[in-house]
Amino acid sequence: QLFLPGHKLLTSLNLSGNRITEKSLPLFLNMLEMQEEKGRSLLRLRLQRNLFPEEHPTYLKIEEILALRSPQI
Repeated sequence: QLFLPGHKLLTSLNLSGNRITEKSLPLFLNMLEMQEEKGRSLLRLRLQRNLFPEEHPTYLKIEEILALRSPQI
């Protein structure tokens, strides 16, 4: 079991190009959903250029959640 509580000060995390596979995507999604429930939110999570297709359904859901939190500047 992996527990990733929301950090009150971390708002942006760039993990682009880190060889992350699609097996990890549900963990990131779960973390974002848990943060919503607790009122803590990572606003930006960059996962581009990893070892999963950008059209993966879980990745698209992650992007959807993040888009609602932080509009593009």
